[in-house]
Amino acid sequence: MKNKIYAMGHDQNLLSRISESLGTDHEVLCFGGADELFEAVVSESPDLMLLDCDFSRQEDRDMFERARKVSPHSKILIISDTATIRDAVSITKLGAANFIQKPLQIDRLIIAVKENLKGEDRRFTAFPKGIENCEWLKGTSAKIRQMLGNMEKETEKESDIIFICEQGIDATVLAEIIHWNSRGKRLLAGLACRQTGRQDLRFDAIDLSSFKKESSENYFWAMIQELVSGKETAGGECCGTLLLKNFDIVDRHFQESILKYLEKTLKKSPGDRIKIMISVGRIEDMLELDRMHLLDIFSKIHVPPLRERREDIPVILKSYLDRYCRIYGKAITAVSTDLLGTVMSYDWPGNIKELESLLEPAVMNCSSDILGMDSFPVDYRMIFRKLSYEIGETAPMSVAETGLLKEVALRFRDKTRLAGEDLAKLLDVPKDSISDIG
Repeated sequence: MKNKIYAMGHDQNLLSRISESLGTDHEVLCFGGADELFEAVVSESPDLMLLDCDFSRQEDRDMFERARKVSPHSKILIISDTATIRDAVSITKLGAANFIQKPLQIDRLIIAVKENLKGEDRRFTAFPKGIENCEWLKGTSAKIRQMLGNMEKETEKESDIIFICEQGIDATVLAEIIHWNSRGKRLLAGLACRQTGRQDLRFDAIDLSSFKKESSENYFWAMIQELVSGKETAGGECCGTLLLKNFDIVDRHFQESILKYLEKTLKKSPGDRIKIMISVGRIEDMLELDRMHLLDIFSKIHVPPLRERREDIPVILKSYLDRYCRIYGKAITAVSTDLLGTVMSYDWPGNIKELESLLEPAVMNCSSDILGMDSFPVDYRMIFRKLSYEIGETAPMSVAETGLLKEVALRFRDKTRLAGEDLAKLLDVPKDSISDIG
């Protein structure tokens, strides 16, 4: 796999030369400013950063320090035409991997990059190119960082995995990310299509909800035996990773049969078999199988629901907005304070799927550059949850009634554009009771 390199500078000609000279052997992304660079670094740390800096400016020295803190495992090469030899020594002492004086000599750059990436394994990538629907993984909460850290650890160990995720969270993208990150190492370990020796590994997923009927189990066994055997498809690939989705909804006998079959398969060394992953909604439903030691071959990864990572919701919301705006040709630049407060306080029992099902039509219906409650198809559970955050779980009935009426009136006002007496008539309440909402 190619190493990822981020290059930042204000000279577009310099960035073009860097991209052209390094782009064949590495994945190179160029940024015209520090804000763009750090936004990308938050999503995925590179193996190497090339920073075009003027160290006579405090702003550039601060940027270098920030780069070291935000991505401590990335190596940093400084490119500058103003730094002296003393500056170069100081920069190196501060943590830069190398210093390159302008005018930039491409052959020297290539050598410096090669030396600093020598022996480096490709770092775990949480957002690989080509894998879609990763928006919900963004954020910096402790819960999501712990999950991604566990994924990286289990990828390194070549573990077979059980994903424990609630309703509305699809483990497919997580399994694909692990497959993508482990694919290169597994090819080097010698896993190949057994029939032809070709080393093209693909990702496959089977939704077990399609095999709940006993009459369909024979079809399942034929399918899984073909995948596990390493048989090559017409496209020249064989299965490298297999995800069994909704494992917990099939009957216990079927679960036992699958696990006993996999136990025999997984006894082979990791380099000579496919990687197996399973997704379940509740690990409590699997306790009997655990007591039978049929789950011992798997490592468990808990996927945090949205309510456990509320601080990530703003960045998740922005990522989905960007996607839907591209699809529907919208120019939404922000979310209203009222809407953000509502989605932040809601518990999201349906998790990511519920968020997607509400946000997509909201973007479609929005005619403004700010997405507000008037476009959002509000679930009234959201209103109750927001209200409990604002007035407390044990507020007096009179306070709760007043707060609930206000929230409902606000929603109807945004939806109908009515106000004052007209809105009071619609709600069949005295005008004075909603006079403070405008």
